[in-house]
Amino acid sequence: LKLRSRIISGDFESPGICASAIEWISGKLGMLLAIFSAIYVFVLVFRMKSHGHRFSIGFSSFENGFYAMGVNIMLLFIYQNRCGMLYKDIAAMAAVFIAGTAVGACCGRGRRKTNFAALALSAVVPAAGMALTQVPVFLIMPAVMILLFAAGVSVGAAYSLLIEKTSKTADTSSLWAYEMAGGALGGIAFSLFLMPLAGLAVCVLVLTFMRLYPIILSMKNISMYNTRKPA
Repeated sequence: LKLRSRIISGDFESPGICASAIEWISGKLGMLLAIFSAIYVFVLVFRMKSHGHRFSIGFSSFENGFYAMGVNIMLLFIYQNRCGMLYKDIAAMAAVFIAGTAVGACCGRGRRKTNFAALALSAVVPAAGMALTQVPVFLIMPAVMILLFAAGVSVGAAYSLLIEKTSKTADTSSLWAYEMAGGALGGIAFSLFLMPLAGLAVCVLVLTFMRLYPIILSMKNISMYNTRKPA
């Protein structure tokens, strides 16, 4: 176990695989973020022109999972930084986020305006999280709980919106797989790279951009419904 730990993590004099990768990425973070931004804008434009396309829906589900894990990690980092400890409250925070996801999935299904409101709110959550760095310590815990619940509602609402866009049961299981893959990548990206290396402001921008397409999709959903609605 000690040998494996040394190979993976290494020590100060001879960093292992993970430490070396993090060091390499930190030196090229600006370039990597620029490449990511360019690719993301290209994919966003493609998805806006191909609503209902299988790739578009699958990527949106992946993006939703990425956002879910990213916003959780960001808020937990802020809480730990301001309050000094996290272990005794992390279970309650996870439960609040999951409860919000359940509420969003239940209330967002078929309710287009409610769905849009939940998604629009989620774009504000990262910036509100950043504002917690200036909030008095005694308000941090309730504020983080509220933001986690709001983020959970938006994640559930986004998933219910994507479910509406699928026509086959098989697509539902694929959506869930994409969602979990996005969550896994989001956990790695935010905990190892974005939060410690890029900083809070970059994380807020990434998370906010992640909500652009679901908000646009929800707006189009409302517009299509109003167009089809009989006079």
